[in-house]
Order: sequence, then C-alpha cells, then structure tokens
Amino acid sequence: MSTPLETRSLPGAPWESAPAWLRGTDERWQAWLTSHIDLESSPWRELRWLTESREGIGLWILLFALLLGIELRSGEGRRRLGGLRLHLLALGPLLLASDAISVVLKEFFGRLKPHVNFYNPNVLPALSLPSSHAFNLAFLGTAVLLGLRRDDRRHYRNFLICLGALVLLVSLSRVFFGQHYPLDVLAGWIFGSATGALLVAGINGLRRLAESRSRVPKNASS
Repeated sequence: MSTPLETRSLPGAPWESAPAWLRGTDERWQAWLTSHIDLESSPWRELRWLTESREGIGLWILLFALLLGIELRSGEGRRRLGGLRLHLLALGPLLLASDAISVVLKEFFGRLKPHVNFYNPNVLPALSLPSSHAFNLAFLGTAVLLGLRRDDRRHYRNFLICLGALVLLVSLSRVFFGQHYPLDVLAGWIFGSATGALLVAGINGLRRLAESRSRVPKNASS
C-alpha cells in the first residue's frame, strides 16, 4: 500500500538525516529551475532532443566517430592513441560496473526523485542521489582524459571538448527536466570522476608491474 511522504527519502535512509538547510536549498533550486523552464520552447526543446531522443544520441555517436576518425588519419594520431588502448578495451565492462556502483550508492543514500511523492514498501521507488547519467559520464570522461598522456591530450583536444560538452549537457539536463536535484548531479560528477581516476591508476599500476617483470632477465632468479 502506498503512503504519502513527508520527507524526500526512504524511511531510515541516510538522506533522511541530512541537514535540513542542505535538503531545503537543493529542493528550492530544483523547483526554481523547473518552474522557469518551458520544455516546449527553445532552447529546452532542442536540448531534450539532443540528450534524450534516439536521434540526438545517434548524432553524438556520429560526431565522436567523425572526430576520432579525423584524428586517426595520420600515423601520429594512431600512435598517440596507443597509450589509451587498454583503457578503451576496459571501458565497456567497467561502464556497466560504474552503473552498478551508482545504483548501490542510490540505494544507500535513499533519496527519492523529485516526482516521487508516495512510498510503497513492496516496490523500490525511483532514487535520485547520485545521478547515474552524471556518474557514468564523469567516469567515462575522467577515464579517457587521464588515460591520455598530457601532450596527447592537446592532439585530441577537439574530441575531449566534445566529450566534456556531452558530460555537461546531459548531466545538467537531468536537473532542467525535473529528473534530479542539483546535488544529485554534483555527487554524480564527484563519485564518477573518483571512480574513473581509480580505474586509470589501477590500469597504469598493472601496466608498470607487467613492464617491470618483462625487463627482468630470465636467469635473474637463478
């Protein structure tokens, strides 16, 4: 049986104990933003198309493919991307893992999405903190950025700028369209970036370990 909610969290969840000023400020910001946005007018209509429709997502994929193809035309571009190859191979399964991490964090904090006003103990409602969109995109952006060497980042700056725009637009659109509170997106950026940085540090550590072992002469232990 569903019952009305007086708080914006699951009963007994950590978010229920968050400072009242923090919860109130975040909710007021979200309410103010959504009250000043008309989803049927520009530029919000175009932003929604760009971040939520299949065509918009397809356009992003096409843009990244074109940019990457342009950068890889030369041997120099392919050489510069070589250091990122291991990270790219690991990104697919690790993106799934990052999404699972964001779900675990959501269930831990127990904050409800802005549009959820009732609680049914038999059904897990839509949870809000952190935003999975912000978490996963921040994870992806951080892993790609830190996976490139510093001088290689300049070579792929157009690709990285577009990736940063994707992270920013999609993440903020979740607040503009009433799906998340501002703090949800900020938390998603922080947790996602930290997870991406840990991933890169782990892969680089394994790479250095493998390289050091490969340099040890076979008869060194004899």
